[in-house]
Amino acid sequence: MVVSPSCLAPSALTATNITATGANLGWTANGVGTAWDIEIGVTGFVPTGTPSFNDVTSNPYAWTGGAATTTYQFYVRADCGMDNTATSAWAGPFSFTTPCATIVPTFPYTVPFTTAAAPNTPPTCWSNPLASGGEQWRIATTTPLTGNYPPSVADHTSGTGALAWLDGSADILPNQLITPFIDISALPSATVGFWFLSNNTTNTVLHTIKMDVWNGTAWVNMITYAGNSASWVELSGIVPSGIPSVTNFRIVGVADPLGTSSGNYFYNDLFVDDFFIRQTPSCPAPNSLSASALTSSGADLNWNENGTATAWDLEIGPSGFTPTGTPTFNDLGAHPYTWTGGSPATAYSFYVRSDCGMDNVDVSTWTGPFSFTTLCAVEVPNYTQNFNTFVPNCWNRGTGPITGPTTLGTSGWRNDGFGNIGTTGSATVEIFSTGGQEWILTPLFNLSAGGYELNFDVALTAWNGTGADVIEADDAVYLMQSTNGGTTGPRSTRGTTPIRHRTRATTSPSMFQL
Repeated sequence: MVVSPSCLAPSALTATNITATGANLGWTANGVGTAWDIEIGVTGFVPTGTPSFNDVTSNPYAWTGGAATTTYQFYVRADCGMDNTATSAWAGPFSFTTPCATIVPTFPYTVPFTTAAAPNTPPTCWSNPLASGGEQWRIATTTPLTGNYPPSVADHTSGTGALAWLDGSADILPNQLITPFIDISALPSATVGFWFLSNNTTNTVLHTIKMDVWNGTAWVNMITYAGNSASWVELSGIVPSGIPSVTNFRIVGVADPLGTSSGNYFYNDLFVDDFFIRQTPSCPAPNSLSASALTSSGADLNWNENGTATAWDLEIGPSGFTPTGTPTFNDLGAHPYTWTGGSPATAYSFYVRSDCGMDNVDVSTWTGPFSFTTLCAVEVPNYTQNFNTFVPNCWNRGTGPITGPTTLGTSGWRNDGFGNIGTTGSATVEIFSTGGQEWILTPLFNLSAGGYELNFDVALTAWNGTGADVIEADDAVYLMQSTNGGTTGPRSTRGTTPIRHRTRATTSPSMFQL
């Protein structure tokens, strides 16, 4: 081999059109050479100086000798005299990695996340990119997962395996969990989905989970769902017509656009497990279960029909019940279905299946459970609350201005002994600091019969003591009555009852009437 000073080495090596088995290897030719030698191998190999490909005349050179998910590096030199009589120095190495090969699975096909790794490595050949200003999906490889909400989440497959999740309390940022390309040509109709869990009982509007499919140029939505479930729920959809037979899918968490701060969504973590692809059954199962128009005795139960069924079976019971497969309500002819058989302030779960042949001749698999909690009953006096438990059943707390609380679920009100004597049996709030606007809210009452009076005991003490104290000029305690039946939150009305005008208060109970 002769290195000729007049034969200039190539520069600016590249690898483009990278596939699972190769790439177009390119470079900038800096001299008069019209042929080049290439040596290529798995990254880290020791170059021998003997070309893997001798006197190639195309730039770029289409190399096809690779394996999927492998990192290669190559060197190139100019051959100005052909047959290595006058060659340049070698340039390189340049490294690149081949992607995963298209997966041609046996169906049904399931990815249980067992090949994923903490903290952010998705299953083999999946991608979990970090978007600009966004976040990656988290991977838990040992479950039940604690320290989040719900406080203990077992994976769907075995209870102790792996799952993917997003921390909703920090506000959901741009994200996507993307599958490799999958060949679904063997299925006349493909149903694709995953199992999902999220149980945020604090907020009325929730973060959303969605799944899209790639149509060759853009993502097409297949699933959009926002709902609460204390147990895993299956979400699925049928791949639309026009989608290529080799395609991929992505799962995305979407922030509730009404969210105002991370504190509002501390309980809205999103969990995903067991991605699957299967042949669409002749009677596909419904999905996207929901419950709306909640009352103290029921709700409107709804779902999305994925086939042509015009009747559905529904099984419902207290949350955590073991389903029997025997419908509570058989051959329902419409949805949403208004269910009225519940008790106040009680958690229920329901399952639903499509009945494509009526009378259980051709039915889908069951979908569910979907969980919800009925509202508290409207109280009719006489009514007594002794605060032996806190927060009392059907009471609530909140923060916000005198016009009404703007955030519900927490406040400065807490459990304590009356007058700082003991530790239970009353509700207390501290007013020694500035800026606090703390609410404690009763259930709704029906006072239409009239003739009622409201009595309550109040004590004012020094902080952390039992001695009497006075309310200062910048503090006040109000008793408020809603003017709208509680439909949009308490509002001031007749006779707010400030006690800031009192110049003293004793630790013995003081009685007030409204």
